[in-house]
Amino acid sequence: MLPILERLDINPGNWLTLTTSLTKAFKAAIGKELAVTDYTNHMHRKRRSGLNKVSAKPCLLNLQTTADLIKS
Repeated sequence: MLPILERLDINPGNWLTLTTSLTKAFKAAIGKELAVTDYTNHMHRKRRSGLNKVSAKPCLLNLQTTADLIKS
């Protein structure tokens, strides 16, 4: 069986850039709505940055574009 990144057709370099530089691409907490709410409460914040109904829907992340944004 092929490695997972090959099966998903993900460039290993882009994956490495994204996973090691995630905070450069995303400034708000990342995760399910409940997890972000728990984090916000834990940090004693009044607002949940970047959370809206659209972010709760499943989506495909364009790793190439995101990796390019992180590198710039």
